[in-house]
Amino acid sequence: MTAVHSLNILSAELAQSFLQRLGEHIEQNINIMNQEGIIIASRDTSRIGSYHDAAHRLIRSQSAKEEIEEQDDPAPGVKPGVNLPIQHRGETIGVVGVTGRPAEVRSLAYAVKISLETFMELEALRDKMLRQQAGMNRFIAKLLNPESMDDTSLHELARRTGYEAALPRTAILITLPPGMETEAGLRILKEQQNRSKQDILAATPQGDILLFKALGQTKGFSLGSWEEDITTFWRVLQHDLPASQFYVSMKQKDVSRYHLAYREILWLKGHIHQTDNKPVMLYRHVMDLLTDPTLRWELVSLFEYTLEGIIQNAGGSLPHWLSETLLALVRADYAIQEAADRLHLHRNSLANRIKKINDLTGIDLITEIHWRDYFRVLAYFMNQTVHNAQ
Repeated sequence: MTAVHSLNILSAELAQSFLQRLGEHIEQNINIMNQEGIIIASRDTSRIGSYHDAAHRLIRSQSAKEEIEEQDDPAPGVKPGVNLPIQHRGETIGVVGVTGRPAEVRSLAYAVKISLETFMELEALRDKMLRQQAGMNRFIAKLLNPESMDDTSLHELARRTGYEAALPRTAILITLPPGMETEAGLRILKEQQNRSKQDILAATPQGDILLFKALGQTKGFSLGSWEEDITTFWRVLQHDLPASQFYVSMKQKDVSRYHLAYREILWLKGHIHQTDNKPVMLYRHVMDLLTDPTLRWELVSLFEYTLEGIIQNAGGSLPHWLSETLLALVRADYAIQEAADRLHLHRNSLANRIKKINDLTGIDLITEIHWRDYFRVLAYFMNQTVHNAQ
């Protein structure tokens, strides 16, 4: 902390507040002086603003204490008593003085000094927390409604609040059990053993909890593993948040996409009613989402992370055969022989391609039928993207 910041900690308002909190149980007068020796707070308010020579001398000499006896003939404005330096982070930023015979008030002076230094630390910590919360609130507001801010500024806000902007996270909306306050739910999530400092938590105006969860960062890309991580996280929370509901979007790699994921999970909550108390996963309802005539969706939030993961697993580029293979499977409703005929391939050759798709995505398209709609839309998205690129 710089000297300027340390000086700002000992303000007249803070000093006077401290003296007021001491109560009326101390008979001796107590003065608090700044680095210039000016009394900024006192139980004798008539002395506020006056110069205290002994305090200024103590600061200049960097002494550990200064005691003034009645026979010392002190300078004008100085009374007998004990003056001690006020320190913050190793720096002397003022002086506290207790009026009276030094032998009688010495112990009290040290107690007041320690109490004031502790009070300043607590106030500094409180102010820091308030500033952090204000920054977090601003970040969350811009995260969910970024129209007025460019991506660079949003990334800068993420950095200032301690978040990695490009760290992949999954948007999860959690509706709490009946009767549970939002603050209680937030506290439970913050106390989870698998909580990461990179998890972004916020309360929604509706009383739900919005979580951008950093999961599986040490693993390679796999949609199957990602789904397992979400399910495991949900099961762990069921003990502390029974009857809560999870609405889960696709994983996003960049904070600039988070507002899109938030819109998607709000849509899930409003349109998909599930009675088995399992996570409501967006990928399972992608066809319903995209055929809603009242809304226009940006497909990039659904497929960007998946495509980049496939490229990563494929060694740096999208396999040239992937788009046409997925499209043939979709148009054949995943019937292998019909898809092979469309591609003019032997059935075994197509089976080999499907095996490669499984390896690239972590999903078995033949057996994991609940993923088929997601890959159905992905196939058309890839085909259109390749077509536009050409």
